[in-house]
Amino acid sequence: MSTDEGAAGTVPEPVAGSSGAVTALEGLQIRDDLFKSVKYFITGTLAPKVSKLLEDGGATVSKFMDFSTHVVCGASGYDENEISQAAELYEVPSVTEAWVLASVRLGRLASTKAYFPLKSALFSNLTFAATQLDNRDLKRLFAAVTFHGGTFRNVFDSRTTHLISGSTKGPVYAKAVSLAGSSLALVTPDWAIESLRNNSLLPTDIYHPRLVITPRIFKQAVGQRPATPVQKPEPEKPLASIIGFDFEENIAKTEVPTSGGNGKKEDEPPANEPPKATIVQQTVPQQQQQIVPGGPRLVRPPGPQQAQQILQPNMNRPPLNQAIQQQQIQLQNQQQHMQQIQNQQQQQQQQQIQAQTIQIQNQQLQNQNQQQQQQSMQIIQQQQQQQQQQQQFQKITMQ
Repeated sequence: MSTDEGAAGTVPEPVAGSSGAVTALEGLQIRDDLFKSVKYFITGTLAPKVSKLLEDGGATVSKFMDFSTHVVCGASGYDENEISQAAELYEVPSVTEAWVLASVRLGRLASTKAYFPLKSALFSNLTFAATQLDNRDLKRLFAAVTFHGGTFRNVFDSRTTHLISGSTKGPVYAKAVSLAGSSLALVTPDWAIESLRNNSLLPTDIYHPRLVITPRIFKQAVGQRPATPVQKPEPEKPLASIIGFDFEENIAKTEVPTSGGNGKKEDEPPANEPPKATIVQQTVPQQQQQIVPGGPRLVRPPGPQQAQQILQPNMNRPPLNQAIQQQQIQLQNQQQHMQQIQNQQQQQQQQQIQAQTIQIQNQQLQNQNQQQQQQSMQIIQQQQQQQQQQQQFQKITMQ
């Protein structure tokens, strides 16, 4: 982690792969089976302690590249041709000594992509330091930078090429600003993220921490009125103001009989009312209707004979249970009929299949008979040829 105290002159963290990094692992304990599945081919000169770590972890040295699982490159003297040959011909990953150290720290085999010896990654030959970042962002940034070839250190010194700062506060940022004329680049974490997205190193000027705009939060004083007045909810408008007439009043007018002394016909609705719903009523002969002049129209109830005439058609209908039973019987008959048809179709299909199998068997028997006849004819011909040859041989011997 990069802290403000790191700029005060603490001991620099050893770079992964150097001899200092090896000495930092003296107190660590390694499992006996950590490198059990590793068969490594060496190119260059390995540090003795790195070789000891591989040996203690159960790794075996291979003299042939095609039988190895890893190509371990020493800190100096490794051959780039062997690295490219391992990748192109044998598909064997090449790693630096830092891969061994990272595996020991993790307690398992680390990924090989971040420890490729040739400097072809995006952040190769760049050294980073960070300040004014929380632990979660710092860990993610450290993983992204180191995975793409960069070096992340916990101190800010002359070897730092990029200082990643989350704000414009702290002594580390002040020291970096004082070194304005040097090759140091002062950027925000967005520069590293956007560079990875574009797969190229972006300009650092537009990612300077002083360009970050921090939002201001205004607190409202107690008892102070808000800037925008609170609007009271408007009362609900009556239904008449929306649709143009009083719906309930019109319903009441249709249900309660009104006097006809206003000079208007009762069957015609007023001009400002919508058309009323039509109601179907039981028709009654005109002889039994009496219209009272100047008053409401009254309808007499039907007599006992008329009531019997109205109810008699309903008496002739079968009960509801009988109708349901009849429908169920019809459905059962239909299902039985459909099942009979399906059974007949299945029987026909089986008969067709049997007929086809019989035809195939007959054809096979015919073919077998023909083959036997041909074989017998060939045997007879061979016997005749042998007899002829014997006769000719006897004639020759007699002569």
